[in-house]
Amino acid sequence: MTSSYYKGAGGITYTFVVEFACESGRDYYVKHDPVHLSFVKMVGNIVEKAQVIDFVPGKF
Repeated sequence: MTSSYYKGAGGITYTFVVEFACESGRDYYVKHDPVHLSFVKMVGNIVEKAQVIDFVPGKF
């Protein structure tokens, strides 16, 4: 549950962080991983809003 002082979460209440060793690992996960694709399909009718943010640690 969000507890942000700034109330800027835009209705998003949960966050999942997934780390990859390399871009090709991320690309496989997003485009080909059967477990991830099944999860996306399953929650597609349940989740009202989703937001994806990619970042590289130490680069802002």
